[in-house]
Amino acid sequence: MANDDLQIGDVWTDPKHRGRGIASFAIRQIVAAKAMRDRRIWYIVETDNSQSIRIVEKLGFVRAGTGTRTKRLGLCLLGQFVMDSSRPLG
Repeated sequence: MANDDLQIGDVWTDPKHRGRGIASFAIRQIVAAKAMRDRRIWYIVETDNSQSIRIVEKLGFVRAGTGTRTKRLGLCLLGQFVMDSSRPLG
């Protein structure tokens, strides 16, 4: 990620409110509010979260690669996401 890039991740909707478009609405609002020239917006999601992946693909996001979240001082919060493999971004 570049310094001006934006990461969206760990999006969660209460199960009793899923399927109502809340996550899609929130992501669209974030993108509209934070988009700027040359800024890439990254959506970080676990590979087994097919529902979340389906939502962002419908919003036009494409898979850039796979990776692993690292820990720093034993905490994920202080770690970072490291790409294991990627596809060229165009």
